[in-house]
Parts: sequence; C-alpha cells; structure tokens
Amino acid sequence: MAHEQNLQRRPSTSESSEFTFSEDGQDSTSDDSHDLHPDSDESLLGRWPRRLLHVDRERDVFTSYEWEPGNIYGGHKEPKYNVISYTWGRYTLPDCTRPDVKGIDIGGVTWTIPRIDPDKHFSVADFRAAIKTACATHENSGLKDVQFVWLDVACIDQENYGLKMLEVGRQAVIFQHAESSFIWLASSHGKDLQLVINELWDAFNDAPAPDMAANARHVVLMEKWLENWLERSLQSVEYILEREPWFTSLWTLQEAYLRPFAVMLARDGKVVTRKRKGWDPGLESLRALGMSISQVARCCQRSLALDCSRKDRIRLLLRRIQQTGLQEVLQGNPFLLYKAASSRQTYDKLDRVYGIMQVFGLKLGASNPQKREDILNGRKFPFLRQRFTLANLEMELSQRILETYPVQSHLSVHTSVPLLGQAWRLSASSEIPYFSRLASTYLFVNRGPQKSQRSDKHKQRAMCRFSTTTDMNVGRRNLNKFQRCLSTIQTLPHDKITWCRFYGKATPLATLHGIWKRLNAGDMGFDSEAHTIQDIALDLQQDPKNLQLTIPAIPDFPLVGYEIQNKRQDDLAVRLIERFQGEELLVLCLGTQSRPTKTIGNTIYGVIMVNRTWRGVEYWRRLGIVSWEVFDLPRKMAVADKLTLQVKGNHWKDLEGLYG
Repeated sequence: MAHEQNLQRRPSTSESSEFTFSEDGQDSTSDDSHDLHPDSDESLLGRWPRRLLHVDRERDVFTSYEWEPGNIYGGHKEPKYNVISYTWGRYTLPDCTRPDVKGIDIGGVTWTIPRIDPDKHFSVADFRAAIKTACATHENSGLKDVQFVWLDVACIDQENYGLKMLEVGRQAVIFQHAESSFIWLASSHGKDLQLVINELWDAFNDAPAPDMAANARHVVLMEKWLENWLERSLQSVEYILEREPWFTSLWTLQEAYLRPFAVMLARDGKVVTRKRKGWDPGLESLRALGMSISQVARCCQRSLALDCSRKDRIRLLLRRIQQTGLQEVLQGNPFLLYKAASSRQTYDKLDRVYGIMQVFGLKLGASNPQKREDILNGRKFPFLRQRFTLANLEMELSQRILETYPVQSHLSVHTSVPLLGQAWRLSASSEIPYFSRLASTYLFVNRGPQKSQRSDKHKQRAMCRFSTTTDMNVGRRNLNKFQRCLSTIQTLPHDKITWCRFYGKATPLATLHGIWKRLNAGDMGFDSEAHTIQDIALDLQQDPKNLQLTIPAIPDFPLVGYEIQNKRQDDLAVRLIERFQGEELLVLCLGTQSRPTKTIGNTIYGVIMVNRTWRGVEYWRRLGIVSWEVFDLPRKMAVADKLTLQVKGNHWKDLEGLYG
C-alpha cells in the first residue's frame, strides 16, 4: 500500500530530548542581596515545611519556627499542623500609607509582614481569629486540635526570593501532609455564605433526574426548573465571584485542588456552619459548594441539549460557573484545571505558571532546586535571582507535561487555531472531551488525608513515568499497568519554532475506520446503539485556501468540547477521509488505558494528523484526537481486525517525524 511505503521511509533515530527557550526574551540573572539558607537541600526537608507557625491560643502569641534537623520546630518534633488558604496580595497597603494599620504580630520572622487594608479586605483581629479557629477545628471528627499552622506570610520569607521560590515549589507536599485545611473567605460574612450555599444546594435537589429520556415531559420539567432556579443560581454564583476574591485568585485554585475537603471560614474567622433542611449540623466545606455548583451546571447543559428557553442566561451562568473552577477542582483532572486557571487573577504575571504547576507535580523556573547554581567559565556561583519570562515558563511547563504525560497532554482539542508547530503545547484555548477526561483523573498528586474512595484506590499511581528511549521493548517493560506510552516524544527547535518530535506507531485512519464500521454495524454483536466503539473530537482548523476558521463537523450538544454524537461518529470519519483523500491521513497511537474501574474497558488513544510541508520541512499537522475500545471485543471478529485495534499486526508501522 502507498501508505505503508510512506510510513517506512523515515528511519528511527535516538536523539536525546532537548529543551531550549525559543521564545522572545532571554534568561538573565540580577543581583539579590539575600543568600540561600544553608539547609535549602530538599532531601533534608523531606515532606516538612521550612517553617511552621506555633499558635499559643491561651497567651495569644504567634511564633514562626524554622525547621531543624530531626523535623523539629521550636522544640516540637514532627508536629501535626493545619493549613490556611486565603488571598491578600491585591489588598496590600503601600509603604508610607495608613501608618495606623499594622501587620499581624508574629515572632521569629526576619521579614516585614505585609499590611492589609482593613477597609477593603480583613483586619488583624480577623486574621488572628481565623488562625486560632484553624488550630481548634478539624475536617473530620477523628482529628485533634493542633498547635501549628502553615501560613504563607508567617512561613515563607517574603523578602528572600530564592527561599520563597523553593517553598513555592513545595506547595503540594505541604498541603498534602497537613491534618486539616481551611479556606478563609475573608470578604464574606457567615450568614451570606450560608445563604449562597443553601440556594445552590436547593437548586441541585430540585433538579429533574439526569437520566430522564429526552422527551416532552423532560422539557417541561427543565423549563420549570429554569423558571424557579436559573436567576437565583446566577445571583449566587455572581456573589461568589464579585464579593469574594478567594474565588478569583489563581493561587487559591491550586490550593483548592490540593485540598478539596477544606473547611470554610467567614470574615470574622469563625467556621461556616451547615444549616440545610434534612441535614445534621456540621461544617460547610469546599466540596459541598463544589458539588452543588457542578449539579447546577449539569442541569444547564441538559437544558441546552433539550433546546429549552433562556439560552443566553443559561450560557452566562455556565460561563460564571466555569470561572469559579469548582467543577474542575472536584473532578480531579489538572488539565481541566489549567483551563479554569485562565479566568483567575494573579499579582505577578509569572504566577500564571508558578501558581498552577504543582497540580501537575512540577517545579519549574526559579522553584526548581536543581537550578540553585549557575556555572560560568567552569566556576559555580550561588543562585541569587533567576528572572524568567512568562513565555519561558509556559514553554517549560508544556515541555515538562509533554515528557511526563505524553498521553494525557494530547487529550484535548484546540478551540482556537494554534501557531505553526505549536499544536502539541498546553493551551487555555482548549476543551477536554468527556471521553478523554477519565485518562487524566487517576494520575496526579495525592490530594490530602481526607480523600474520596476513588482517589484512595489510585493514589499509588500519582506520577506515571514514561521512557523516552526509542527502544520500545525497553520502554514497555518500564511502564506501569495503567498507562503504556507507545510514542516517544521530544521537543526540538527549528527556525525559532519548538516542534514536537515523535517516534511511535501509526496507521491510516481509513484502516481503523473500516474495522470500526464493521463493528458498529452490529453484525458481530457489538452494541453500537449504546455507543460506538470509537470517539473522535476535532480541533478548530484554518482552511489554507480561504483563511476561514472551520470545524469539520458541528457538535450536536453544545459545551461538550467538540464531540460528535454516537450515531455520527462513522459519518465524521468518512468526512475526514474524503476531505484528505490522496493525502497521508494517519492515527498516531499515544497509548492505552487499562481498566481504571471495573465498568470501563481497555481504551486506546491516538492523534489524527495529516502530512504537511513548511519551508522544506516535512511535519504532521494535528487535526484532533480519537479513542477506541479494545475490551470485550466480539469473538467472531476477524483476528487481523482485532490485532489492528490492539495496535498490533502489519497495519501499524513505525513512524518518526515532527508534529505540531
């Protein structure tokens, strides 16, 4: 076949992975008067913070203690501690203003504690009350009071950039090992928060059953729900976004992901108590708020799918819910969280990366302890302050995620046309189709001691590693059961474009479509009425002839991430094959997912791509992603077809090239 001949013409290579900054702006080092602490070695600290705040509630004395060998803080060995998530940066008072306002009094610190404008955010008295509450309150009844709290202004040197960035790179481990976590909503009163949570919870409870048939009765029930709850829910969500800065900060989004069961505190530092009909008294948590908001969002999505009225207001509410990021926090998928992060505010533009990298388990830029020394003319100099541009950090984030998660990093579709050669990069202008979300749900950092059953089951698979060797036999032996990467991926610059280089297995889309079509026809017992064996989702493309944006097929359901209904999956594959007839239209296999639950079978993921040439450089243009099942295939299915679906047999050929 012509396709097979083309696949064989590119011999494999074994070049090492290389990362270079190809964007505008160069790294530069500037003077900083602060040296690193001699105990900055991460291996000495282990999971322990560099500092912890001791809270003497009886004497009302707060003291910040440094870590000492043996994990000792102020004479206390390995003390249990809690963490507080809050926001303050945008409310800091400049020097020489409001001399009557002091910062919170904390002993043992060598830096100036920031002063917060009490008229716009919180007072010192509120701050002290919240800290004391965090010592005497617990996420669950089995925990005891603590004497220590991790608090950023008391435990991170605000004037030593080197130490500050090292601790920024340890946020995940600090939050994970805290006994309990707290969210201080310092701009809201407890009664207002109770009202908002109760309104959203009642809207969720009053919603029609999600598994109702799409008939006239369902439409009537959804219209009634919209009449009763749409505007009230919108008002509640807008209160959260407009009145409470915690829900618009990027740093707090990361902290929420790390500790989704955090207890809520109101402005006065007291806990927000649960006062709902039919519920026992208790404490309100972030998870409860997130669950109610997520259910309201699902009702809105179903309303659009049923073609209900008030579409503009429904879409507005969905946009507002997306801005909160709470749906993404609950789903536990960091790739979803990255998109939500684009709606959050940052004090420093570099925090666009620093404030989200820990959900992927990464330490980038100045937070990477391996970058603590610069080498010049063979001599080592202490790291003082490394300045990175946002472009540098975003490139590093994309490259590290590509290397660490070569399957999951591809399982989204672009909603804006990426630049040439950049389709492999992480982008906030993207959607993650539902069929590919599960692959990223079980892979990431342990999210604290109070976890759902699902997280407990898969916590040992927190950080999957993949080989970057071109020896596929070696690579497969080193990979765990959950994820097997069949493609080795590197990045390398060419003409100031950082391309992705791959070496893996590929086959024509037409070959796979022929097998899918035979299975979906139902002659072999495969239940295609429930679902098709394959799922395809497509990127937004730009037609090179008329420079217009095109989507190869319009989704039947809005807000689903450019997915196509089951019955149209075969039609979509046909349209793609016809559109690129006479060209190399291939599927590059990314990897497999091996039954993370008892009800979900083995799935294979791939990228759909077409061969292109730019300035004499041959590359593969990404069109979208695809998945197909290989679990419980029909017994009477042809052996050759079964092998092809399992990425075996003669139809799959080794392929190497540039991808973007």
